[in-house]
Amino acid sequence: AIANDPEVFPEPQTFNPQHGIDDAGRVRDDLRFFAFAFGFSHRVRPGQHLANRSVFVNTAFILWAYRLSENPAAKIDMLAHLVFESRH
Repeated sequence: AIANDPEVFPEPQTFNPQHGIDDAGRVRDDLRFFAFAFGFSHRVRPGQHLANRSVFVNTAFILWAYRLSENPAAKIDMLAHLVFESRH
């Protein structure tokens, strides 16, 4: 499988969430738009565009149908998912 190809992901058997991040800290171009789940290059699955649009439509429906708000007693850490590294 492509996830185990050392040319695509060095040390594929090692858990490393940084595999999909380039040196500038951005998602690698070849992995953009969750293409990994749908294949690569000419093998991209035809359902990729349908799936991406379905996520958008369903998110829009949730935002339309429900009132979402932050619980004042449990503040949301907006930076919890970010990893900061000094590259100096």
